[in-house]
Amino acid sequence: MNRVASQIALAADDSNVGAGHLLPAESRPTFIEWARQRYELSGEARYYLRPTDIPARHLHGEALGEAFARYVSVLERVAGASVALHVDEVLDLRALESSRLELLTPRSRIEADVALLVTGHPDNRPSPAS
Repeated sequence: MNRVASQIALAADDSNVGAGHLLPAESRPTFIEWARQRYELSGEARYYLRPTDIPARHLHGEALGEAFARYVSVLERVAGASVALHVDEVLDLRALESSRLELLTPRSRIEADVALLVTGHPDNRPSPAS
């Protein structure tokens, strides 16, 4: 991870110039705030982190998963908005004339107004020349 716990964010903050409208600070805790909240609720030692600790990747993944679920919930409460989650590989992304986007996956073509592409640990199949 190469970052200490106090340097990890789970959302944009006021230092992000041009981030636009931000949720209230209590709706976007930092990683260290998230860990402290979990420790206070559960008492589990794995959540007890000092600001200078380097957290385990699985703990960071747990925090990111909760943050993602929280933001999806926020978006689903916006009138006229809907969220469709697709777990797939995006092969191509292009703008359509209608100001929408088209994402091409191995299984389908998806049209959307906005797309958030999230990387994970994809299968790595390097070619001999790569």
